[in-house]
Amino acid sequence: MDAYLCVGGRVIQVPKRIDGEFVEKLLEWASNNKVNDVVIESDSPLWVKRLGVMEQLSERNISQAEVREVLQSFYQQSGPDTLVTGEYIKFPFEVLAKDETSYRYRVTATGVQGERNDRGIEIIFRPFPDEAPPPAQLSLPADFVQAFNSSYGVIYVTGPTGSGKSTSFASVLTERIKNKSERIVTFEDPIEFDLKKIKDRKANVVQSEVPFHLSTYEKATHNLLRRSPDIVFFSEVRGTEVGRELLRIANSGHLVGTTLHANSCEMTLPRFVDMFKHDEKAKVTADIVETTVGILNQRLVKTSDGKNRVGVFSSLIFDESIRDKIYSEVSSDYSKLKSVMSKMISKKGLPFIEDLRDKFRTGLIEINSFEKLTRQFGDERDIQEIRNQAKSHFERGFISEDEMKMYRNK
Repeated sequence: MDAYLCVGGRVIQVPKRIDGEFVEKLLEWASNNKVNDVVIESDSPLWVKRLGVMEQLSERNISQAEVREVLQSFYQQSGPDTLVTGEYIKFPFEVLAKDETSYRYRVTATGVQGERNDRGIEIIFRPFPDEAPPPAQLSLPADFVQAFNSSYGVIYVTGPTGSGKSTSFASVLTERIKNKSERIVTFEDPIEFDLKKIKDRKANVVQSEVPFHLSTYEKATHNLLRRSPDIVFFSEVRGTEVGRELLRIANSGHLVGTTLHANSCEMTLPRFVDMFKHDEKAKVTADIVETTVGILNQRLVKTSDGKNRVGVFSSLIFDESIRDKIYSEVSSDYSKLKSVMSKMISKKGLPFIEDLRDKFRTGLIEINSFEKLTRQFGDERDIQEIRNQAKSHFERGFISEDEMKMYRNK
């Protein structure tokens, strides 16, 4: 019978038929074992993504009937019928363990092609931590943390999906909530951190989830300024209307934070500009440059011991000299924005490759992950660095002798 290790080394066997009670035990295990996602899919084994790597938990496939039953027990009886209409389902879920520890999850259910029928179901459970780690624990760049003390403008945190953007934002926001008496309004999809649970908070915090509390991000902006916020956080910018409103709020003397899916720091502002029509881009570029306080781009990279992941960052904190330089070079041609941003990051910011190299030299980052990322961001110097560090990684038990020889012979 299939089995997996649970909390405290206990072995819980995958039963012949999974149900809601079993899934709750699985979710408790996931929250205590650095699992990013639990995946339950029709006609497929149980899977988890742990430290960014997919792991198969069961040998047998989970049936369509089992997945339907799990969705109905966690959501409502009509859940599977909703998926048939082409809609997806998302909702928060909370498990209360025997020791009264609470575990929170974001649940997403989607219709998929099944092995035996075309009405399969995929359910993904993603754990939410109770409170974001402090900035020092995440190794956030000091100038980015300092930039979050600004009173107005826009701060962007960007990166690929699953790179920890929301956690970084929640980290710096938590510090401000603890230290400043002000009003903070957030619009999130979903709410990942319950900011009202922060101990000894000085700020008044109001969180709304889209589409649970408000149907769209556009609706969220309609009466926003009348709610008298000091800080506004959008978990992401969806559409030009929200983009325009974000810039308007920043220009009216408020601090705005948001996340974007961008693969590099220099791509952040061009990605924002590209949301707008051609005849708007020149003005939007000027507004973005004027309002930007700082940009943080990040990826999560596996640590040397393989037991965790650490953030690797690129950042640029704006000042008047940076704004003037960007204005002078892109005022007549906004298509130059990416190349100008790249120059500014190299001269006055933190390039991604520098932070990656520093963390590799100190033995923090897994050698294989470093090699893969340097193919994209690095140069010949990094091949030599891999050769130099291979013996150290072998001596610390992170790689085998054969792997050491392979890396030293590159």
